[in-house]
Amino acid sequence: MMKTSRLLLVTAFVLFAISCKKDESGMKTDTNAGLTEDQAVQLAVASMAGNTYGFATVANSEAASAISMNNISTDGGKTINAIDPNTLYQKCGTTVADSIAASGTDQFNVTHKSLSKFQRTLNCTTGNVGTNVVDNITYTGSFTAPDLKSSDHGTAKLTITGLLPTTPQYAVSGTYNRIGTFTTLGGKNYYGSSNVTLTGSNIIFSKPGGLLVSGSASAVITGSTNNGKFNYTGTFTFTGNGYATLTLGKIVYLVNLVTGRYAPQQ
Repeated sequence: MMKTSRLLLVTAFVLFAISCKKDESGMKTDTNAGLTEDQAVQLAVASMAGNTYGFATVANSEAASAISMNNISTDGGKTINAIDPNTLYQKCGTTVADSIAASGTDQFNVTHKSLSKFQRTLNCTTGNVGTNVVDNITYTGSFTAPDLKSSDHGTAKLTITGLLPTTPQYAVSGTYNRIGTFTTLGGKNYYGSSNVTLTGSNIIFSKPGGLLVSGSASAVITGSTNNGKFNYTGTFTFTGNGYATLTLGKIVYLVNLVTGRYAPQQ
């Protein structure tokens, strides 16, 4: 009888320990206890949208920088416009430094401030015909929205092809990584750190204008908060006219790439 009681006691203790299991930091080990799915969508969209200077804006800026091939240079060789047709031309095989500081407040009371630094390399054929531009980018910034505020830093590496005037579109491929600390505003309060990685291949921008036309990018959203850890994955699909869909979990969201507004697709 004593052995049976002791066995029942041990079994109950083990079940209790499993039900209360936590990791070494003391947080619950539920994969996504640290953040709701909707909050993960907020982080992903903030890393993509223009009003928080996300991936779509950076990629658009880089595509627009590759305006056209030109025959204007001091040595008569073909060069590519790096910033503006009247100010700076980049020679084949060279790397130029550039930076963009951005800040503002949109109509939805989203305030952002950022500084992006670029190392832009122009690669050409042996005949000095531009084949692609490779951009290595570092980023620091912050934003405050009605339901989320964040301070971030990160890196990106983008390759832009389609430089010839006869090529109808630009294509952008690469990875954008944003790391930061954030606090949710309103409702249950979450605060912690996040790491968002967006990876795109063959994202198409129009010529001229550099408008995002089509393509897709995967999204990995990880981190931890005062409520636990989280790990979400999703996919952005660019549909043109400044919009994309984001599929995360079982829900498809329609995302405005300019304003960062989103809602479940009907």
